[in-house]
Amino acid sequence: EEYRSLGYYGLSGSSPWPIEGVIKMVLTVIGGWLELTFQKENGYTRMICKPGTAREGHLNGKTVHNWQHFSAYPGFFISGIV
Repeated sequence: EEYRSLGYYGLSGSSPWPIEGVIKMVLTVIGGWLELTFQKENGYTRMICKPGTAREGHLNGKTVHNWQHFSAYPGFFISGIV
């Protein structure tokens, strides 16, 4: 059989799907969801401080790091497509 260079390899080299890219995209979506869902402050909806608090309308400093981590996930997702 003639050797073919591929940008991806499937399971045991015979799968028509680019398994590596699909796994990377799926795990990226799961990781991003987990990063934003399981925070200390009531989930991702609390990125902005609640009305009636001293910092109303300002960024919640306790959750900014989660959004910073999440901002890396789109790059991993795109690399799964490529």
